[in-house]
This record gives sequence, structure tokens and C-alpha cells, in this order.
Amino acid sequence: MAEKKDVKSTDDIELLKVPTSNIAYANVIHWGTIFFTVLALFVPLFMLIDQSSNLLNPSLVYSAIFNGQSTSEIWQLSTTGSFPGAHFYLNYIGLAESWGQIAICGGCAIGLFALAPTILIQVFKERSYVQAFLGLIFFALILFSAIGVLSIDAG
Repeated sequence: MAEKKDVKSTDDIELLKVPTSNIAYANVIHWGTIFFTVLALFVPLFMLIDQSSNLLNPSLVYSAIFNGQSTSEIWQLSTTGSFPGAHFYLNYIGLAESWGQIAICGGCAIGLFALAPTILIQVFKERSYVQAFLGLIFFALILFSAIGVLSIDAG
């Protein structure tokens, strides 16, 4: 007498094939997040080791914050004497502080980096034009937000 199987074995289950574009997206998100997280973890150590080489000396900034000074007063403590602009870290690439900003910006924009190969794979390999178009819309939204064209007023 043959035994009855109540549960199917894994050989009987047909697994879904994950699209290559999804795998590419997931890999870029995974490894990019790890990279920028490790970078953001170690850069503050270099910022604290040589505080005088920072654009804003951390001990002066914390002192100003706890004394209730405004942001313009705090930026006057910087080596530039005022706020140097939104992407100031690109002009001071040799400073550890700039690498901290790059780690933060890169981590926030990781979706942008992941969408680029995903869209290309969807267009040229998978021929999934609707998904590629939607990805392009999200790519534009992230890009315009990152460069400051789109912003949300909290007021």
C-alpha cells in the first residue's frame, strides 16, 4: 500500500522567476546601503580626531546650539563665515566633514543609484516599458528632490 503525501515536496512547487531588474535594484540598494552606512559610521571618528580641519568645529557648534544661537549665528562660526550653500561639501572634499555629508546624501539617494540600472534593464532586456516609465518618474522625483528643485515646506 502506497503512502499518501499530505504536503507537497519542494520538487512539486513551481517557483516564480524574479525579474532581472528587481534583482539589480535589490543588489544596488543592499550593497549601497551597507557602503554608505559603514562610511557614515567611521567618518565622525575622523571629524572628532582633527576638529580644527572641519568647516564647523563640533565643540563650537554644540556650544552655540546649547546657548540658543540662531542658524545664521552658528554658520558665522564656520571657516567661511556664513552658510556656504546646499552642497558645500563638494567644494571642501578634503575635509572629513565633507565625507560625512557625502555618506548622508549618498544613503538618502540610494534609490536614485538603484533605479538607473533597473530602468535600463527594463527597457533593453525585459521590454517592460510601463514599469520603466514609472521608474523614470520616480528617478526624476528623487533627482529633483536631491538637487533642491522639489522641496516640502514644513510651515
